[in-house]
Amino acid sequence: MLAGALCLWVWCGSARAETPADSAREHFERGYALSQSGAFDRALEEFELAYAASPNFSVLFNLGQAYGAVGRAVEAERTLLRYLEVGGGDIDAEQRRRTLELIERYRRRIGRIALLGLPRGALVSLDGEDQGTAPFQAPLESSTGRHALSIRALGYQPFVRAVDVKAGEVAEVAVVLVALPHAVANDACVKSSAASCGALDEARQKRAKNQKIAALAVGGGAVLAAGTAITLAIVNSSRYGEWTKKAEAFTSAFRNDPSSVSTEQLEALLVEENSIRNRDTLVVGLGVAAGTLALTSLGLYLTAGSSAPTLSVSVRGEPSIGYRGSF
Repeated sequence: MLAGALCLWVWCGSARAETPADSAREHFERGYALSQSGAFDRALEEFELAYAASPNFSVLFNLGQAYGAVGRAVEAERTLLRYLEVGGGDIDAEQRRRTLELIERYRRRIGRIALLGLPRGALVSLDGEDQGTAPFQAPLESSTGRHALSIRALGYQPFVRAVDVKAGEVAEVAVVLVALPHAVANDACVKSSAASCGALDEARQKRAKNQKIAALAVGGGAVLAAGTAITLAIVNSSRYGEWTKKAEAFTSAFRNDPSSVSTEQLEALLVEENSIRNRDTLVVGLGVAAGTLALTSLGLYLTAGSSAPTLSVSVRGEPSIGYRGSF
């Protein structure tokens, strides 16, 4: 902070030209006293109230220094530039020189944040203070150090990041928004325009339709597998009945007269038995597959449209709605 005498002189000189409201004078004097004791946060509040009560340009000088004292270099630079602009010829050369020195000092404490892929209409805040809505004409200015960046848009999860800002450099942040769960997104859409929700609704409907088609296809596979298993089981049951008769006849003939049967007959019976057993194994496998496909089909059909789409945003700020899944 500059010398207290200088700050007080600036206010008094202005007061002689234009007497401020009593409340503005009280806030200014209180802020001046607080700044002298090092309570810059509270002094800042008082200077802001003084300027709001009576927008005298001389208050901007003290307000700018208070911003700088609490580490808000961007606000300090802008406020002091405003002070020079509004004060114009009423600011003497020495005071102007000192103000320009302060401005240059604060500029050395400022960096920028470039938001890549920021969608239109998204609300951006830095350290809890609103910076406005996209699009922005230039990267956001910020004092050096670590800052909390928050981006919000209706129907999407908040995007929160910690950003480290260095003096004179640009910190780039890639923005990717993810849609809220279906019910929450719908609630947000009720509060916004139909155009802002149309893309989400269309994406969900398309997803639901494709998932139901997939469910029917999988269900068709289950029916086919089950039908094949039933057919094979019936055919195999008939073959097993015939094979049983042949085996009993062979056993009876062998008991009565072993020489009446041949080794080839026995081998033929064994080959046919193995074939029947293999068919039984295939029937069981098809039955299990049919059951699995049927459950999958039911799950796909019942959950159709329940998942939420994601929103990916290109570097140019163009949104693209899709799903992480394959449907």
